[in-house]
Amino acid sequence: MQHSKEKLFAHERKGQMYSLILENGKMTVSELADNFQVTPATVRNDLQELENMHLIIRTHGGAMIHPEKNIKEMEPDEKETLYFQEKQSIAQAALQYISDGDTLVLDTGTTTLELAKLLHLKKSVTVITNDLQIGLILQQSSHIQTHFLSGIIRHHFHYTLGSDELKAFSVDKAFIAANALDLHFGPSTPDVHLAKLKKQMVSVSDQSILLCDSSKLGKKAFKSFCAIEEIDVLITDNKINGILKGDFEDIGINVTIANPFGE
Repeated sequence: MQHSKEKLFAHERKGQMYSLILENGKMTVSELADNFQVTPATVRNDLQELENMHLIIRTHGGAMIHPEKNIKEMEPDEKETLYFQEKQSIAQAALQYISDGDTLVLDTGTTTLELAKLLHLKKSVTVITNDLQIGLILQQSSHIQTHFLSGIIRHHFHYTLGSDELKAFSVDKAFIAANALDLHFGPSTPDVHLAKLKKQMVSVSDQSILLCDSSKLGKKAFKSFCAIEEIDVLITDNKINGILKGDFEDIGINVTIANPFGE
């Protein structure tokens, strides 16, 4: 699908260009030039910058996703089967941070989805989310008040983007998902638009709680959405490297270890 003819800032164009290459695996210069309505020279400059960031590899006439250093954004059906026990145990551990009467933000994600399935155990909580599946689960509980963020539904995913409604809410706790977490780069996601919404979720909340299984630690995706110091709590599984756990704690993050069921 061709992007809008409205002029994009360079960083926005590069982000969308990377997302397209990520989605398709590879793209040609001519395809990207046509899609963004810019010159082939502009595309080559953008691709060079993306390659310098180790996100893509330049090929003859185009570019492909870097096979090792990039975190690929998988569709929900793919993600649901990975580290499922770890995600369930992380969700269970997250319950201890929720009090009756809290107002919460639940980010889109397979781990936050598992948390949503447990919220019926709490009383009188208010939840704000942009995730369709989470919304459908929460509407089954009469004691959970759910506010769904409007916006455009992203193709092949079950969440909305583009809403500024969060600015009008006062939130006790945000439960945030990430595709990767690096000590210096912070939590990150492959999609620049989702990164903007995640940043808002963190900014409006009194406490930011990151749900992130250990397979994502020490890695980077394309766009960081907040400084590492803005995360108050990291909930992960027991496969976290002990040194890395100490590094997170040294900068003031409360690291909670969830043991997968049966261990």
